[in-house]
Amino acid sequence: MRSPIHDSTAAAGLSLEGVSRYEPLDGAVLRAALSRRPRRDVTTTRRGAAEFFLARHLPALTDRIVARTFTGRVRGGAFEGAEMAAGVVRRHAGRS
Repeated sequence: MRSPIHDSTAAAGLSLEGVSRYEPLDGAVLRAALSRRPRRDVTTTRRGAAEFFLARHLPALTDRIVARTFTGRVRGGAFEGAEMAAGVVRRHAGRS
């Protein structure tokens, strides 16, 4: 769901727009929030469930996917001028 939680990082040039997917605030989230015994992880979409599965059961593959995505964003200029990201941008700029 959209919230101002990432406003400060976006203002510093580190926007997560297009990286984090928004999931709908629907019955599943409300049930989880109001449950007497809430589940630790709740997904509301098939994609979210697949991402949780990969992260939990295939962490090395997940790491490669995240690194590839991040490298693509670096090359696309997503973090240009973001002083806070300068080091990580240098490390990822030369990757293929």
